[in-house]
Amino acid sequence: MEKILALWAHPRSTSTAFEAMMRQRGDFLTLHEPFGKTYYDSEDRVSPRHAHLPAKPEHNFTVTWQALQQSHQKQPVFIKDMPTHIMHIADDEFLAKFTHTFIIRHPRKALPSLFNHWPDFTLTEAGYEDLHTLFNRLVTQGSPPIVIDSDDLLLHPANVVKSYCQAVGIPFIPESLTL
Repeated sequence: MEKILALWAHPRSTSTAFEAMMRQRGDFLTLHEPFGKTYYDSEDRVSPRHAHLPAKPEHNFTVTWQALQQSHQKQPVFIKDMPTHIMHIADDEFLAKFTHTFIIRHPRKALPSLFNHWPDFTLTEAGYEDLHTLFNRLVTQGSPPIVIDSDDLLLHPANVVKSYCQAVGIPFIPESLTL
């Protein structure tokens, strides 16, 4: 695969289940929110959430981005991440390195679930605004990304995953739908 395959999500969108399916395939290095560590824990951190903890230089954006690109030179890479984690560094050159796909879930389902896991989340951390902003930016650039609706994925996983695979140009592996 020429570009890094990215699934941009908001929290509690069932994106981690989709990520597990991609990991199960076995043909991609699958990474869970690599830019989240930069956003929360690095010297470059944007979020004040972990400001009371020492910064971790190994999570700085440059280190994370170089490692991701080096991994991609060796094998196809799939990442699941949140636009909130990258919006501060997402210039056109950075965005051009990805095949962008999205997963969404209605706020009436995602937000109560998020609250149960993270009762002090902020509206920024809920992720909808940055997801929308990134999507619109990509559409404006002329490349409307694939969008998966979580409800569709949950109701018809094989059909949705098969369509996704066809749209991004990778083989559909039915066995990836079971653990």
